[in-house]
Amino acid sequence: KQVGPVAWWNNLKYDFTNPSPTGEYSTYLLGQNAVTKNWDTLQVNLPDSVSLSEINPNIYTNLILHFDLTDSTFTTTEPMELRSVQFDYHPLSDVYVEREDFNFQQDSLLQGYPVTFDFKARSFGDLTADSLKLNFYLNGLDSLVYSPIVSVPADSYSVPVEYTVDTKGLLFENEIAVFGEQRKREYFYFNNLITQNFFVARDSIRPVFSVKVDDQEIIDNDIVSSTPEVIITLEDKSPLPLDTTYFTIVHNNKPLRFYQPELSYEYNGPGNPFVITWKPELIDGRQTLEVLAKDASGNFFDSTSYRVILYVYNENDITDMYNYQNQFARTTAL
Repeated sequence: KQVGPVAWWNNLKYDFTNPSPTGEYSTYLLGQNAVTKNWDTLQVNLPDSVSLSEINPNIYTNLILHFDLTDSTFTTTEPMELRSVQFDYHPLSDVYVEREDFNFQQDSLLQGYPVTFDFKARSFGDLTADSLKLNFYLNGLDSLVYSPIVSVPADSYSVPVEYTVDTKGLLFENEIAVFGEQRKREYFYFNNLITQNFFVARDSIRPVFSVKVDDQEIIDNDIVSSTPEVIITLEDKSPLPLDTTYFTIVHNNKPLRFYQPELSYEYNGPGNPFVITWKPELIDGRQTLEVLAKDASGNFFDSTSYRVILYVYNENDITDMYNYQNQFARTTAL
């Protein structure tokens, strides 16, 4: 029967009785080569006690003590008897992971909010795993996101590690897998891998939208000045950031560009309003303004775009003004 794998080899003892005057036996110590997988002969005709400390356990992971017996007495004497074989070695330790040691602060959250998990690895045996590498993968073993190295004391567990996952590009069911690997050999490797899931919900709430001209709400056919200040505001409570690509602004059927000097914006990050300021110089007559805006989750502020018709009159249409029922004797003023 083979023995191993082990952390290191110590010695070998066996108890063999040969009462037969014609009985002969040979002993062979065989080691399984970790590279070739063949059984190499390491020693022959071993004494009943021998040191194994020179055998490299990384090369020869398993050993067998083999006996060849020859006896021509044909049972006229007591047979040869192998009473015991004792391999003395230091057993391997085993690193393993448990689902109860892998926890998310939240296992369901809105897209854009970060999710943090903590994790610790365990060890069985009296050897310390002093350089265990923990590989954390997000949604598949080809996406490594975090790989700390920890020490796992003998028969104990590591100090918890913590990591925060950005969910801006994630939706619905997601999986974090962790695999522990170390240079030292272990008894088992299947218990070094574990997975845990978390859910990212899509934001479905429409943002709040408003347009003001010279700080006033306007309706179709309102009259405005030739140099108005138009304020377009989009407010969204999602943690996903906004940018100018989420806005389409059209004046008189021509789209406005944010590189134009009359168009500017102010935004201080998620949770704050996105404020666009447009300061045009308008000519007399009919003007159309159309705005389409959405948040980072693709929620439009309304099912249709905002569209309003405005009028500009630069010339004074009132040409004659008179006082009526003047009660003053000599002078009055308009």
